[in-house]
Amino acid sequence: MRDDRLPEPAELHAHLSRRYRLDWGDLPDRQSIVAEFGVNATERSLALLARAARVEPRVTADMLASMDGAMFRTTSRIA
Repeated sequence: MRDDRLPEPAELHAHLSRRYRLDWGDLPDRQSIVAEFGVNATERSLALLARAARVEPRVTADMLASMDGAMFRTTSRIA
């Protein structure tokens, strides 16, 4: 792996699951992903997931705030 600063999938899962339970099934490690998809695809995917993990709390908070607590209003539903 060229970029050892990238997190393992289990680290990303733990970070993203802090507030809301996520079920990603059996989590592979980076080396398993590299074996299946190659170094470049693995690095790009983990980098994008790491970026998403950094902004997720703000994005989720903004989305929930925009719903104004009325999850079942048809004007607030996400299709």
